[in-house]
Amino acid sequence: ALRRAVRINSIDSLCLTKLDVLDGIEELKIGVGYRYRGQETDHAPLDVGGWSECEPIYRSFPGWSERTAGVRRYEDLPQAARNYLEAISELVECPLSLISTSPDRDDNIVLRDPFA
Repeated sequence: ALRRAVRINSIDSLCLTKLDVLDGIEELKIGVGYRYRGQETDHAPLDVGGWSECEPIYRSFPGWSERTAGVRRYEDLPQAARNYLEAISELVECPLSLISTSPDRDDNIVLRDPFA
């Protein structure tokens, strides 16, 4: 769904929020496609009536036990968190601009200015 939104709306970068809420989760999954009528596809059918026949296909990633709350530099994130973020960017074919790591408005990692 995110990949489709990026394509349809000409999104040129993503801002991901609440990374810290994933701290301590052992395994994270990203939906990468669907199994529909025996075929694998990277998008749901356009006809809403076919959605009930779709089975999601997930890609699993190891989680991390380290805290990300308050981290303000990308290189200070746990490697597993960086791998997860990079996979999202690759799968939706859109670079990340900003990552928030807590509810505090200053706890952001700016990879590139999303407004430039």
